[in-house]
Amino acid sequence: YVNYLKGINGVLNSDYEFDKIELAIEDQFRIRNFGITGIRAEAGYINNALPPGLLFTGQGAKRKLIQYLVLNYFQTMQPYEFLSDQYLHVFLEHNFETLLFKSGNFKPDVSLQFNAAWGKLNNAALYNYEAATLEKGYYEYGVRLANIIRFPIMNVMYGEIGAGIYNRLGAYRKSSFKENTSMNVFFNFALH
Repeated sequence: YVNYLKGINGVLNSDYEFDKIELAIEDQFRIRNFGITGIRAEAGYINNALPPGLLFTGQGAKRKLIQYLVLNYFQTMQPYEFLSDQYLHVFLEHNFETLLFKSGNFKPDVSLQFNAAWGKLNNAALYNYEAATLEKGYYEYGVRLANIIRFPIMNVMYGEIGAGIYNRLGAYRKSSFKENTSMNVFFNFALH
C-alpha cells in the first residue's frame, strides 16, 4: 500500500505544512518440504518538523507481559516508545506449518519470526522531552504457535487459539526479562 498525507498551513485550522508518505510491500513464497517464508517491508518519510503526535511512533504493541498479538507490529516495543520522521521496518517470518508436529488432532503451525526497525528523527532538539529514536536499529525475534486449539463453529467456520513469545535484542535491550519479553495469545476465525 501507499499512504500519502499533505498538511497545509491554515487549511482547517492546521498549523503545519508537511508531506507524509508511507509505503508497505509484502510477499511470501513456499519452500518445498520446508514451509512458507514471508517478508514485509514498510517505510515512511516526513519532510518537515512536526509535533510528536504526527510523527511515526515505531508500531509498538507491548502493554503487559502477556498480551494479544498484533500482526506487523513490534511485540516487545511499547506504544510511542520511539519517534521518527523517517523509518524502515522489516518483518520476516518462516512458517513450518505442520511439518514439525503432527499428533492426531494436535497439528500446530510453528513460525519463527525476526523483526527489525531503523529510524531517524531530524530536529530532535525541538521536542520538550527526550524522544527515543531508532538510529541504532531495533530487533526482536519470536516463536509463534498457531492452531494450538482448533474448533468448528456451526459447520461454517472454525476458530483457533494460538500463542507466541518474543524477545528484544540489540542496543535497545532493557535490563529485565519482563521488559524484553512479550508473551502473546491470539484468536483467529476463518471460513471452511
